[in-house]
Amino acid sequence: MLKRNWFLPAGPPPGASSKLVLESVKKTSSNSRNYTFIGRFPPNARLHLQPLPGYSLLSWSLESFIPPVTPYGDEGLGCYYIMYTRGNGGGETKLWIEVKGDIDVSPVLEVSLISVYINPPSSTSDELQQLLSLLPSWVSTISWTSVMDNVTF
Repeated sequence: MLKRNWFLPAGPPPGASSKLVLESVKKTSSNSRNYTFIGRFPPNARLHLQPLPGYSLLSWSLESFIPPVTPYGDEGLGCYYIMYTRGNGGGETKLWIEVKGDIDVSPVLEVSLISVYINPPSSTSDELQQLLSLLPSWVSTISWTSVMDNVTF
């Protein structure tokens, strides 16, 4: 068995409807800010939170504790990786993050939302189908589509 992951740049799949919107930013102390987001996620999504150099995550609405930061990239910046999974249906999710550091300087935080579509009709796209049609019949594939949005605050 050969194991390979390939990423094919393409437009969003049909029916993709994820979004992450900044609802508010509030100064909570002389060195911290609270960011409130409203998100509409598919049943499977990934959220990456990366405080930029000089900033750190103080608290959030996901848990009562902050997990250890995961080193990320050549600069060794910290990243928090959140895996979001739920059943079908659902609605909007509210999330807040409190960041500490020199809050009078921006940017402070990088947020990436990776929406993963594993169920039809959004699990495929025209570009993906074109690629799969080029493979020999003996090749077995497992494929899905993803959409990534990056925002810096």
